[in-house]
Amino acid sequence: MANRLIIMTAIAFILSLKARRNLVVACQSMPMQNRHPITILGGFSLSGGWIGGGSVGAAILGLQHINQNSSLLPKYYLNMTWSDTKCQAGSGVEALFNQLSIEPVKMLVLAASCSVSTIPQTQFSQHFKILQLSYAAASPLLNNRKKYPNFFRTYPSDTNLNPTRIQLCKRFKWKNIAIIYENDDTRVFYEALKPLLTLAKENNITITALQSFIPGSDPLDALMNIKEVKTKIIVGGFYAKASRAVFCRAYHLNLTGPSYVWMIYGWYGEQWWKTPNGVHIGDVYCNNSQMEQAVEGYFSTEAVPISVLHKKTISGLTPSEWVNIYSKYQEHPKLPKGSEELAAFTYDAVWAIALMLNQSIPKLEAINKSLHNFKYYDQDFYRILKEEMSKVSFLGITGPVTFSSTGDRLGPMLIERQVNGKEIAIGRYYTNLKKTVWNYSVEMEWKLPGNRTPTDQVKIITVDITVPLSIYISMSALACCGIIMCIGFIIINISYKRYKIIKLLSPNLSNFIAVGAILCYISVILLDRYTELAPIHGLVAILACLGEVWFRAIGFTMAFAALFAKTWRIKTIFNSTIIVKRKVMRDRSLYGIVFAAVLVDIILLSLQLAIDTTTIEIKNQYVSSELNGYEDTIYNYIRHECTSQYAIAWSILLWGTNGVLLFYGAFLAWKTRKIQLSVANDSKFIGLAIYNVTIFVSLGIFILALKYELNHKKDVRLSIHNLSVNLRTITRLHLNDFEPRNNLERDCSDSSLDTKIHKQKLKILELKNQLNERDSIMQRITSGPKLTEESKAVSTSDYLDIICDGIIMSTT
Repeated sequence: MANRLIIMTAIAFILSLKARRNLVVACQSMPMQNRHPITILGGFSLSGGWIGGGSVGAAILGLQHINQNSSLLPKYYLNMTWSDTKCQAGSGVEALFNQLSIEPVKMLVLAASCSVSTIPQTQFSQHFKILQLSYAAASPLLNNRKKYPNFFRTYPSDTNLNPTRIQLCKRFKWKNIAIIYENDDTRVFYEALKPLLTLAKENNITITALQSFIPGSDPLDALMNIKEVKTKIIVGGFYAKASRAVFCRAYHLNLTGPSYVWMIYGWYGEQWWKTPNGVHIGDVYCNNSQMEQAVEGYFSTEAVPISVLHKKTISGLTPSEWVNIYSKYQEHPKLPKGSEELAAFTYDAVWAIALMLNQSIPKLEAINKSLHNFKYYDQDFYRILKEEMSKVSFLGITGPVTFSSTGDRLGPMLIERQVNGKEIAIGRYYTNLKKTVWNYSVEMEWKLPGNRTPTDQVKIITVDITVPLSIYISMSALACCGIIMCIGFIIINISYKRYKIIKLLSPNLSNFIAVGAILCYISVILLDRYTELAPIHGLVAILACLGEVWFRAIGFTMAFAALFAKTWRIKTIFNSTIIVKRKVMRDRSLYGIVFAAVLVDIILLSLQLAIDTTTIEIKNQYVSSELNGYEDTIYNYIRHECTSQYAIAWSILLWGTNGVLLFYGAFLAWKTRKIQLSVANDSKFIGLAIYNVTIFVSLGIFILALKYELNHKKDVRLSIHNLSVNLRTITRLHLNDFEPRNNLERDCSDSSLDTKIHKQKLKILELKNQLNERDSIMQRITSGPKLTEESKAVSTSDYLDIICDGIIMSTT
């Protein structure tokens, strides 16, 4: 009683609201003598998210056929009042309140089109102890018998659509799908798609994205999330109005077209995507032509709207005959227009009501009740009518009509595909048999190159950026040649170290240069370690990284420090005058320069190894797509890079110390550039070698600066780097060791050696005379102190001889 009081109070309150009152129209056949009227309440969506005006005409046509059937309800005729539920929860409940509060009494509710309005209507109508039969609501939420005990439907539940989607995926070998749905307060589409998650898992299909949007909102964010996962098979759950917004947004996001496949509902109606003013959503607009392009090729799934059986149905008409009659009937100007996809389900629903009422007459008479005495809240009426509705079974326009224990309709599902603006049937799924029958006579045109089937996801292929084998072989071969050349120089220096020609070239320091060059060449081979033939990973890769850094750093430092030591000795000797004998610099005194420079590198590298762990980091370089812009395959190019947390800081320290040595060596080479005597001709080539090193090191720094520009072209970057190392090392060796030796050997092997010696003696004699004359002039002009006895021992006439002796003595 309390619930009844609350309900009646609510009805009275809503009736007091004059605004937003739904249009109510009475529709009945011609009254017959001695026949009692039975009124049912109809609810149809004539506006809002889905327009299903075609169902109104089907219901009225069914009432006429039933009332004309003398064997059915002989003492009664059916009448219907109906209103617009607007495919909205509030409007549907308001329409129901209004109708149940006025005469005549409604024995049953035939509503509604949309689940979003059907659910709250059913929750309310059950309090009046009346049944509610829907011809279109498909939400699985209505399967809950405890919550909706008075509900039946002639349209199958959406849970029956999910197996059809799985069957599509199996046929075309799709293993990844994304889901987007309209999420309102009733969560009808989520509940409809929820079983799909389980079915997909059971069939090894991955749900890559599950996105939703609020009705009336912009689905941009949801679609962007789907685009990010790069899935190309998309299942949609929404009403027609929201579907237009989704496809318009998807069109502008390039989520439609030949390479994308959409699966949506099939009950939207013909050319549902077209509107008089196009589609506006957010900041984008789609005209009808663009919308037609966007929806081309989608798959739709729905209950079979018209039976394929060529048998007479309960009405005495075959399905094809009924279609012709209904089409002509629907031409009546006073009938609402809209989708006719669910018209046959509405027609069968009216027949189910009539059969249920006809079957209940004997049971009602047994308890001294009749249909025309029906009242709300009557438990006996409610129980009997519900039992008889559960027993209804007949062949309707949509096929066999029966109800499960939860009030669901059991029936086949239709699979269609949108082709050139029309939906073409490609298969049927029989729910009770769990079997799909495909119509292979319909050719699948995908409009992709070679008419190939779209892939389920953009394939991301990871490609390692490796050094091409040809480049690796060529650079390694060049490095090996350099190593052999260095070994040859070392052998020559050791074998002929007692010859004056070799002594003048400081063979011990030259050997340091050769060893340093060998280490640099080895670093070239290690740098190209990651080839396309045999890439290395793990600990071996880390050891190769460390080896490349250590060999390159120590090799460069050792070779250049030896060059620097040579230059330093030349500068020291030629800057000395009368005390030159105290300035003789032996090789062992110059080893300290080499060892000190190498020791600094070893200390820095050891600290880095101990403090800053070296790892192999995989870095994404760039991506590229193929197949004429359809982006079916994306290649993600990566590279393996040796790195550490403070790699830049260590590089600055390491190359900073070498940089000081490098630029000071270049300065010394510049200072000794004017030495022309053949006995010191080594200095000229030492200077050129230092210039060579400076140039190629600068080139290396330039390459590092372009690192991020050339990262995706590792073969180019490594080729330039390794070529610079090879050229730098080869040139340095040639200028420092080979060319000076050639010059000296050429001078010594000249056939006119006596002539050359005579000319040199004349030149030395001339220089002695000039120096003696200079000393005499200086003694006359100046009154400075006399030369010491030690200084007199080294006369200016012996100056050149001492220079030559100093170089030779330093190498012994």
